[in-house]
Amino acid sequence: MMDVEERVFVVTCTTKDMKCEKIRENIERKFHKKGPTDKTIRELLKKFQRTGSVDDDSRSGRRRAYGERMELVREAFEEDPQLSIRRASNMLEIPRASVHRIPRCDIKKNPYHIQVFHNLQEKDYPRRGAMCVELTDQIESAFSDEATFHTCGKANRHNCRIT
Repeated sequence: MMDVEERVFVVTCTTKDMKCEKIRENIERKFHKKGPTDKTIRELLKKFQRTGSVDDDSRSGRRRAYGERMELVREAFEEDPQLSIRRASNMLEIPRASVHRIPRCDIKKNPYHIQVFHNLQEKDYPRRGAMCVELTDQIESAFSDEATFHTCGKANRHNCRIT
């Protein structure tokens, strides 16, 4: 996604009769990030010719309700990080979908579950290796491919079973 300064730079480069590849190289050199694709450059130029601006078009549809709801959800999860989305929705009287979206999209916080792992000690490594060998043997025996094939094309698969 390009910001306004980068878009203006693309338009000024095209007034100098630069090709898309050269424009991309100049953007990468000036802004120190990956340049836009040829299609993005062409669409930006069409938009500039059509509207005379490089700004984004106005968005259609319903706008999100920011502000008060976002602060309520943020405060609720700061007070009790273990709070479930359903409980927060009931407590704050906000739709569950909004309570689910606000931490992820608006506050940029992702839910997580703490997982406890045991430290492996030196004596655990041989046991883990033995377990891997045993499981591999069990998997190989469970998916055997034994079958008897007859010359007429019939296949007797009575020995093919998963144990």
